[in-house]
Amino acid sequence: MLLIIAAVSIVTGCRSAKNLQESDTSKTWDPKLGLISIIEQKSERFHTMKARKVNLEFSMNGVSEHVNGNIAIYRDSIIAVSIIPALGYEVLRILCTEDSVIIINRPDKSFTSSSFEYFQKRYKMPVGFRDLQAILANEVFYFKEDYGDRIFKKELKESEESNMFIVDAFREGNRITNQRIEIDSEGRKLENVIIVDYDVPMKIGLNYLEFIDIEEILFPRAIKVELVERNTVLKLELQYGQIIFNDSLNVSFSVPAHYTRTGI
Repeated sequence: MLLIIAAVSIVTGCRSAKNLQESDTSKTWDPKLGLISIIEQKSERFHTMKARKVNLEFSMNGVSEHVNGNIAIYRDSIIAVSIIPALGYEVLRILCTEDSVIIINRPDKSFTSSSFEYFQKRYKMPVGFRDLQAILANEVFYFKEDYGDRIFKKELKESEESNMFIVDAFREGNRITNQRIEIDSEGRKLENVIIVDYDVPMKIGLNYLEFIDIEEILFPRAIKVELVERNTVLKLELQYGQIIFNDSLNVSFSVPAHYTRTGI
């Protein structure tokens, strides 16, 4: 989410590939095992992921922009984003690791390279690299899990409609964040995540839609993200066109010699 919002802001200023099609998902599942798998073994579904023909709708306080692009993930190592407007040529290429971010701006013949932490502060994004990976890959993450100044309390509430996993964080007895992770009643689909940060204050909503079965991985066609902070409302909608799991990645990030390094 950090990379995509940054990219749209700048723009405005082997396995065989499978198209996302419905397939038979009628299998025997143990709901409890499925739920445990989603919550506790949330990083085991694939090693690499390619998302092609991604449709991105972005709006800030009601002002909207639309771009297309491609996304590639090498688990826990790389997230790469290519932004391609309607004319069909790449305008931005972004490479993100846990430590750094590189942005190649082709129209301006320039590039930017800085730390991931710098981009987080500049765009005031509260999620880290692993969180961003989880958001794009429909996986569970725990908000600000690595902060040492808080104690976490976790609770599971089950109902006929869904399973709600509630994670509260406390500092000196005061609740400072609340995260609600909603999983379907069968324990197979991560459908919604709602995060409230009382410190900032800020609210993040993630909604996953249109699930289909791809290579035995139940995956959403669409992701909706909403971030509300004070007087700012950011909305991002991603519609995946084509997904490839566990294929080799050939991510090229060589910067042409005549490109100029700039700040951001």
